[in-house]
Amino acid sequence: MNLLEIIRADIRSLADMEASLSGGRRPRTIECLLSPGALAVIVFRFATRMHKARLRPISRCLYLLNMVAFGCDMAPGASVGPGFAMPHPAGTGFGHDAVFGSNVRVFSGVRVGGGGLERVDLDGMPTIGNGCWLFDGAKVMGPIVVGADTVIGVNAWVTRDVPERSIVVGAPGRVVGQ
Repeated sequence: MNLLEIIRADIRSLADMEASLSGGRRPRTIECLLSPGALAVIVFRFATRMHKARLRPISRCLYLLNMVAFGCDMAPGASVGPGFAMPHPAGTGFGHDAVFGSNVRVFSGVRVGGGGLERVDLDGMPTIGNGCWLFDGAKVMGPIVVGADTVIGVNAWVTRDVPERSIVVGAPGRVVGQ
């Protein structure tokens, strides 16, 4: 997909998410484009494109723009599939080797990254499957795989692999349904 197609998929995903959360009212494209989350994702997409083109100073400036303007720390080296939706970007961040599938929805304060320096078993970045929802304050850490169509609940702390189509809550995260 080219950059414009990816951004269109991101906007469609945000509109679909807003419709599902508001009881069916689908926002107009302009409403989506003017949301902080959509703008942050668009800036991230350009930063990623510049990163891949080895235009690192431009990529870094766009990364910093996202941090200052929207309060999100999205590393341009991450691999994020089309349909990425983030309605509230403040406090959200992920590391440079994180991998997100298509149609992943991320809410405020979500962190996806390495597990820490002192625990070698947690060193590395997560892979988030297609169609996952990560709700406010969720933390997904370490070299784990979160299966497709999984919901990570508010303030969950996930450091182990999660099967697809699961619901995870708590700290430490535990599967409570499928």
